[in-house]
Amino acid sequence: MQTGDSIFISWRLLGNDPENIGFNVYCITTEGKANRLNKTIINNTNFKDKIQGTKTGHKYFIKTVIKKKEKNSSTPVEAWNKQYLELPVQTPENYRPGDASVADLDGDGQYEIVIHMTGRGRDNGQGGQTSEPVLQAYELDGTLLWEINLGKNIREGAHYTNLWFTILMVTALLK
Repeated sequence: MQTGDSIFISWRLLGNDPENIGFNVYCITTEGKANRLNKTIINNTNFKDKIQGTKTGHKYFIKTVIKKKEKNSSTPVEAWNKQYLELPVQTPENYRPGDASVADLDGDGQYEIVIHMTGRGRDNGQGGQTSEPVLQAYELDGTLLWEINLGKNIREGAHYTNLWFTILMVTALLK
């Protein structure tokens, strides 16, 4: 993403990556030429490309480095011009998007987003019924993967619908 005078690039370190893994960062110009940006192998998972002129249309990709040899290459991506991702969601009637979190739900190495769609929630000190908690999972392009209604026996509210626990349970059930 663009951050004033630089493009901030970040990527994941997977659990099955070797301990001695390193990375090289490349920028593909609008002319199609790929240039390595780092002088030495990077041992963390982020990099800043200082902007000199415009970077519109440039794409970035990462190559893993193991034992000083480049291996796998990531898919090139264009930098976001905003510091957030806009995601079209399919909000159920009488609900609104609430807490969200990212996870690799399907094991493909790419993040998906889980959103807790909140309805009418109430604290325990308040009487009355609540809405049924609803969770939705999306790909980063806005594709709805699934929607799960947790049912009437789960009290709706920020203090009651533990998003991470629910994500873990749903992911385990879907496998």
